[in-house]
Amino acid sequence: MALELEFQPAQRNEPFPLDNIGGLETRQAKPLRGKTAKQQEEEVISTLQSWYSDQVDAHLDNRREQILDADYYDLDQIDERTRRTLEARNQAPLTFDLTHAVVDWITGTERRTRQDWKVHPRGPEDLESAEVKTQLLKFVSDANQATWERSRAFKDAVKVGVGWVREFAQIDHDRLPVSLQHTDWKAVRWDEFSRADDLRDCRAINIDRYIDLDYGIAMFPNQAEELRRVSQQFVDAAMEYVEDDLVVPQMFHGQRIRSGTFSGSVRSDKRRRSRLKLVETEYRRVVVEKRVRALTNDYPELSNMMFDEKDPALRDYIDRKVITVDDRPVERMWVAIWVPETTIMCLHEPIPYRHGRFSLTPTWCYRRDRDGMPYGVMRGLRDPQDEYNKRRSKTLFALSTNRVMYEEDAIANGVDEEDFLAEVPKPNAQLKLASGALAGQKIKIEMGGEIAAGHITLMEGAARHMFEASGVTRENLGLDSDAKSGKAIIAKQQQGAVGTAEIFDNNRRALQISGEKTLSLTEQYVSMPMQIRVVGPEGVHFVAINQPQVDPLTGEVVFKNDILASQADFVVESQNHHETIRMAMAEQLLETIGKLDPAVGLQLLDLAIDLTDLPNRAELVARIRQINGVGQPTPEPDPAAEQAAAAEQQAQQQAADVQNRRLEAQTAKDLATADNLRAKAQQIAVQTKGEALGVAGVLQSAVHLAPAADRLAEYPPPVGTGPGAGMEPQ
Repeated sequence: MALELEFQPAQRNEPFPLDNIGGLETRQAKPLRGKTAKQQEEEVISTLQSWYSDQVDAHLDNRREQILDADYYDLDQIDERTRRTLEARNQAPLTFDLTHAVVDWITGTERRTRQDWKVHPRGPEDLESAEVKTQLLKFVSDANQATWERSRAFKDAVKVGVGWVREFAQIDHDRLPVSLQHTDWKAVRWDEFSRADDLRDCRAINIDRYIDLDYGIAMFPNQAEELRRVSQQFVDAAMEYVEDDLVVPQMFHGQRIRSGTFSGSVRSDKRRRSRLKLVETEYRRVVVEKRVRALTNDYPELSNMMFDEKDPALRDYIDRKVITVDDRPVERMWVAIWVPETTIMCLHEPIPYRHGRFSLTPTWCYRRDRDGMPYGVMRGLRDPQDEYNKRRSKTLFALSTNRVMYEEDAIANGVDEEDFLAEVPKPNAQLKLASGALAGQKIKIEMGGEIAAGHITLMEGAARHMFEASGVTRENLGLDSDAKSGKAIIAKQQQGAVGTAEIFDNNRRALQISGEKTLSLTEQYVSMPMQIRVVGPEGVHFVAINQPQVDPLTGEVVFKNDILASQADFVVESQNHHETIRMAMAEQLLETIGKLDPAVGLQLLDLAIDLTDLPNRAELVARIRQINGVGQPTPEPDPAAEQAAAAEQQAQQQAADVQNRRLEAQTAKDLATADNLRAKAQQIAVQTKGEALGVAGVLQSAVHLAPAADRLAEYPPPVGTGPGAGMEPQ
């Protein structure tokens, strides 16, 4: 059985390392020194079973409360013991549910105001690839129906305190390699010492898996006989995922009694269906790795890389004292699939995901400060809901019964006393009394109206408490309330928004973490050429990713829109206005616009329309602004785009500076050449003047030598003669 495994991350032109995720086969590995593979396997199973048992005990009490929370939402609000007691009192076990309205308002608001997100680049060179990744992630989300899966997890969180979504890679040629699915909250238990909402301090997560026996044998054929032996035939469907919480105490763990004690739905004539319980454990494992540390700044690319003893280049670097090797303890994620209460290990290997996190992402509602256990909105609604149901039952009982006080001689002779008392509660009762019984006030019948009035008052108080304490006010639900003015109604709606802000903020963080994992898996595994569909305001178009192309200059194969070439960041956009507040603002603004001058109202109409949920809202707003001459709204500044524009402006400025320096250098060169030419011209003039003086002396002219020389100097020598031969006249 594989215990020590090595994993190589996905590379371009290599197959996905997905054949071992959720594995259909178990890889073999060399055992640790001094221990056999069987001994290692037994130690691992023992540790996993111990963790699982500890988690069952730690979550036991809170999970029982969570099961009740879910039952109350499903209108199962009266247990059998209370039901029998009420029936024995002749009271109807009534259920008048108010919790649905509160929970459905919160979950409905999440569905109508889903958060938007975008992939942002890490540098200006990644702007185009980040946009392509945004489109790809939208396509992955649509293909996996991610919005619905996350909404299911959010509803679990509102009801019982926590919901789970799983991001994973898969092998399915008909589907994308990256998938996202909702996971039942009852199937998941986690480290009881974990307190971080993102599970960064969590050591292990256990997921219960119930599958049919034939599926288990197909997945793990090497353990077929063992799986047949531990399979169960009489398993109540209502008991799966909760049997550890409702059947027997943990001190008897391993001695399960298979019966219908929980729901009573198991019959002796029920068709047998063999089922198998598996436990999937994802856990952090500390390993010591040999990592390279560079001793100089000349080889930064070597730092933190895995040391390979067989690599001669690394050996050479060590001999030259360029690098050294350190032993570093690091955490690695592993996954194991095993059968509880046995020593059967179906799978055990490292998880190859690059992000290094659990494949499950929690959405929290509230967490108990004492031990970190989750609870939802339903936890605070159960007691007032119980009181409301009981008050309604008591009110109906009080209005339907009468109290009779009578003396012995008040009943007429010949009338049976039991028949007389049975006739009293009837609306059309006919009672025969003894003579003088009424006049003598020997009988008194009291109706239950006064008692019912008291129950009604308390019942209304319980209903008010449910709305006020949950944060979902009557104004949020659109019900009648004491608030009459528009400002008072808006204030009560804002109270509801503030009261539920933590729930929606936790959901936003869960979306952020889930998106980061999905993006990481996409960057790791979506490497094949494909066409993705992009749906936008302009319609539907397709974008090609990972398309191989030949570079005409180098002849090498490059990939257009290469998803694996860079990394980006998943960012949740700014939170939308709370649904009821936004609609109230739109209504108030439209009412104000109706009272203004039409010309002024038209200038404000686009703001009011933008707050509504009208179809084609964006097109309506654009047309109104075009009519007003405003044009398209100013887009929000994009930090990445601004950074890219600044970089481009800086590059243009540097190019202009270089050109200016070139012009200055050329001008200086031209000036130097001109100075050189002037100097040579003066030299020629002096020489010419000397020759003229010589000629004047020879002629012994009466003219003064100097003026004669000057006149001779005015005539330059013929081209090609004299000291200035070959030069142009100045």
